[in-house]
Amino acid sequence: QWYYYLNRRDRPHEWKCQPEKFLPPDLERHEIILGSLSLLVTNTVSALTACYISNGGWSYVYHDFSEYSWAWWFLQWAVIFLYQDYMTYWIHRVYHTPFLYKNFHKMHHKYKQPTAFSVTAIHPVEILHIQVTLMLPIFFIPLHFIPFYAVALYTYYHGIIDHSGINFKAHWWQPWQPDAI
Repeated sequence: QWYYYLNRRDRPHEWKCQPEKFLPPDLERHEIILGSLSLLVTNTVSALTACYISNGGWSYVYHDFSEYSWAWWFLQWAVIFLYQDYMTYWIHRVYHTPFLYKNFHKMHHKYKQPTAFSVTAIHPVEILHIQVTLMLPIFFIPLHFIPFYAVALYTYYHGIIDHSGINFKAHWWQPWQPDAI
């Protein structure tokens, strides 16, 4: 936000997907407030789930590398990524059905010129639905906590990049990751 939207605002043709359009300040404030509320909801669920698991609650999360093979250690990175990518796609599609779009998802499309804050500017019900769906594997298949969290952070990072309104290009080492545009 600082590097592009504040520092390079006078040169939007160099970096912006929509160089002629900026989000109005009132919508940007709304986006930040809604995103903060949505993050509060999801962070609360994450904290409760983490406390539950760390206090002996039932899950398939494991911490000891020797519990499963190294083959599974490496394979689970792809399994987690493919699951999260696939489910994010389908949840997004489902929220474009008339009822869900009108009552929940339309709020996210209110920001016609997205910024880095757009990724979390989602109705709390929708973002909670996404979060719970993406967390489900920890209760069904054995997953080491490192790949699970690393893939979640990677996915969130690219969500920010893809919603930033900045014309980022995919890196050569990420053929599965499309350009932001």
